[in-house]
Amino acid sequence: MMMRNIRIIALNTFSQLIRMKVAVIVILLLLALIPFMAVQAVGDGTLLGKLQTFSSYGVSLVSLLLCMLTITLSCYALSSDIKNKQIFSIATKPVQRYEILLGKFGGVMFVNLLFLAVFGSILYFLTVSLPKYTETDSQELQQVEDEFFNARTGITPEIDEVSFREEARKEYSRLRSEGQVPQDKTMREYINEYVNQKKYQAVSVAAGEMKDWTFKDLKPQDKQNGFIYLRFKYEASTPPPDNMIAGRWLIGDKRQLEQAKKTQTPIYDSYVRKDAVKTFHEIKIPAAVVPEDGQLTVEFQNLYFNNTTVIPREIELLYKSGSFGMNYFKANLLILIRLVFLTAMGVFLTTWLSFPVAIFVSLVVYFTGMVNGFIVGAIDSLTQGIGLIYMFTVKPLLHLLPSFDGESNPSGKILSARMIGSLFLLEKTGITIILKSGGLLAAGALVFNRRELAKVTV
Repeated sequence: MMMRNIRIIALNTFSQLIRMKVAVIVILLLLALIPFMAVQAVGDGTLLGKLQTFSSYGVSLVSLLLCMLTITLSCYALSSDIKNKQIFSIATKPVQRYEILLGKFGGVMFVNLLFLAVFGSILYFLTVSLPKYTETDSQELQQVEDEFFNARTGITPEIDEVSFREEARKEYSRLRSEGQVPQDKTMREYINEYVNQKKYQAVSVAAGEMKDWTFKDLKPQDKQNGFIYLRFKYEASTPPPDNMIAGRWLIGDKRQLEQAKKTQTPIYDSYVRKDAVKTFHEIKIPAAVVPEDGQLTVEFQNLYFNNTTVIPREIELLYKSGSFGMNYFKANLLILIRLVFLTAMGVFLTTWLSFPVAIFVSLVVYFTGMVNGFIVGAIDSLTQGIGLIYMFTVKPLLHLLPSFDGESNPSGKILSARMIGSLFLLEKTGITIILKSGGLLAAGALVFNRRELAKVTV
């Protein structure tokens, strides 16, 4: 009986919402803008740039418009029934109030699932079709296959930041006992400055010198015929006149050489190559260089005639770990998780707030989620006095709200062809849907159950 009541309310809510003007406007906007973006997207002029621009903007557009639509519909679904007194005809029937809330929630989610399936499919079809209608050569097509139509996992070198911070604390204590710490510098500021300096030293390579980094747990799908990719970006203490850095990269299991053993896996040598500063580059390397235990050494040689210290930034090894189609599906699941939370929040807010106020609060929460990581990072960088105030007031509140940026940003994953992990999705589902969205619906049921919908007058 309960499921029947919820289903009937959800279907009635769906038929009501799908006819709303705001839903029609979103449909028309997406039908017009997605094909337009496919035609007009240029990027950096290459096929790869065109695909990256179109897919990332397309996913962002679909996510943004569906989130705005969800906020509107979820706040309208219940508040309109209360305002127009249609809730009375439902409340007088043998229906529990929590069934009404779940029915409203289900009706909005039916709209979300329909729109996300339709426009997500259109965006996917146009993305995979773009190379067929773009004039390009086989080399560029191979680059697109390697760097876009793949889902890759990235591994960064290990940096022992914990030991850096411990060193910084000891050094700060020593300087403080000797009275050498600047009066205007707090312990946190000193430690952060010390750690950043150590990180800089860990990646800086003087002219004519070399430096290596260790990567662990590489698991390429095909070690015999597949490839891994070294991604990096150069910075220089004094940029060369032509902004080009001459360097040499050696990638392989360096332990074989150190232990004077017979090499089991080859060592890749890039030989001398010149790459522009402040631009990301990728080197394609046979996966055969990866040993069985997945530990690899990457060595960079800064050639002496550069006459400058080179800082290879954001060094990363990438390897294929899935398909574009599956990763795109997971990106849509990330959008769906957003929509579930926003729907639950809208339904919850309208159990005790009016429609305009609920819309306003929902928008504030949504846009806060879009910059959640930035705000948390800004709070962490504040000075000790002010930072402590925000640390125990604003920061806990931010952790209660969902984070829609950083790792939770689906367009960023598609743009960089990064694999969205199944465990990460399960974690987001558990935290955002089960705990946060479920908590909002439970709180809404309690509030709505106690709310007086009408007064008896004589």
